[in-house]
Amino acid sequence: EAIGQLAGGVAHEFNTLLTAVLADVSFLQRRHGEARPEEVRDCLEDIERAARRGAELTNDLLGFARKRSFTVHSLDVASLVEEVVRVVTRTFDRSIEVLSDVEEGLWVSGDHTQLHQVLVNLCLNARDAMSDGGMILIKAHRSQGAGREAAVVITVTDTGHGMDRGT
Repeated sequence: EAIGQLAGGVAHEFNTLLTAVLADVSFLQRRHGEARPEEVRDCLEDIERAARRGAELTNDLLGFARKRSFTVHSLDVASLVEEVVRVVTRTFDRSIEVLSDVEEGLWVSGDHTQLHQVLVNLCLNARDAMSDGGMILIKAHRSQGAGREAAVVITVTDTGHGMDRGT
């Protein structure tokens, strides 16, 4: 069961990456010769990022198979959220607005691929709750708990219908 869940998560992440790549390629094909240079540059940067994340995901999967730990780096939360917003904005229906509100200077230690996947999955869940369109907001801020070090809190909220009472 655990392997099935892992495979499903990996397949979902690769599907998200490929969807982003295909959306950019489709955009460039539709606008061939008409796209502004900055639009072409943005699309190419998105494609490169998706390819790099795919490579990281493959590396992490190989590490998991070998019982190796994930790669932990110092990550700029604003850059991470900006990447997620760019990917989901390009791939989601235009009736869904994706916004961010990130406090300046937030850094966390973590695995980029895992954190990116978590945020994308939360946005996908939010999208699925908004069949008629709506808004997704990704917020990040510092939080100081009693007797604890400062933490970074990231929230993803949407204007979707939500879960029923039983759920």
